[in-house]
Amino acid sequence: MAHFGPDLYAESAANTKVFFLDENYDQVRQYDFGSKVLRVGCHGGICYAQVQAMDPDSGLSAPAVFASEDGERWEETDLKSIPVEAGSLKKPPLEGGVYAGGYVLRLEGGSLLVSDDGVYFTPLDAIPPYQDMIPVPYGRMEAYPGRDGMQLRLMAVGGDGSSVLNEKEVSYINADIDAAIAAAFPGDRCYATLDGAYISFDDPPYAKNQRVMVPLRNISEALGFTVEWVKEDGRDLAVCTRDGVTVRVEIGSARAEVNGEACALEAPSEVLRGRTYVPIRFFSEQFGLDVDWDQATRTVLLKSKTDPFT
Repeated sequence: MAHFGPDLYAESAANTKVFFLDENYDQVRQYDFGSKVLRVGCHGGICYAQVQAMDPDSGLSAPAVFASEDGERWEETDLKSIPVEAGSLKKPPLEGGVYAGGYVLRLEGGSLLVSDDGVYFTPLDAIPPYQDMIPVPYGRMEAYPGRDGMQLRLMAVGGDGSSVLNEKEVSYINADIDAAIAAAFPGDRCYATLDGAYISFDDPPYAKNQRVMVPLRNISEALGFTVEWVKEDGRDLAVCTRDGVTVRVEIGSARAEVNGEACALEAPSEVLRGRTYVPIRFFSEQFGLDVDWDQATRTVLLKSKTDPFT
């Protein structure tokens, strides 16, 4: 079982205390704020608790954030919310996702997935102890983050959505999580946004010869197109359709058609890790979008020309 050094903690059922837990889920310490605890977090070696406190000036109840280095001595801060570590979430957790200490975790198809930005997820199945677990359709989880790791409580729930049929407690060290993410997404990541919202990809985009290549299916579906794979005259084609617009792309070639009219991609489409990639600028402009590039964040900015704020 992993040892995190500083003990882990979680909000108590009484809602006025934070409990510090060891790696076996046994309580080793607690602190009672005397007011409802709204949220807890641990970032940069500091423990934080957001508490529903009373504002002495207005006499109204308002959240206050307290910080502690040891879990015993807490001081009120000027913060309005618990801080998030640098390089963290670009989009909030989707329904069913859990935020824990700079990571987002979710259960999907029997796998435990993790992300450090909320955009790109990788499975933790290969890291003990998850790989040693008996396969169970866990559908809900709770996360208890610590300074150097986290504990997860995975639960299989009944049809009523509330009764717990089976559960498992697992622990992870942040260094192992970081290594898994780095292995899945080596190098600098590229991102894409559509009208300000980040697009999620099964595999990340990449830059090649000053062009950003993106998975064809992901970008097409993000823009509301359906994708069909066909073979004609020995050629593999991707056919994308929406509202009377049809884009046909020949795999492994720069040849394409838009509504039957031949045109050329900026760069040939190519297959990588079993996925077809296309240059995002061509595809996005054919779909009626304005395209820009933010070098500082390595992000392709897509904007609908029908955007009411244009």
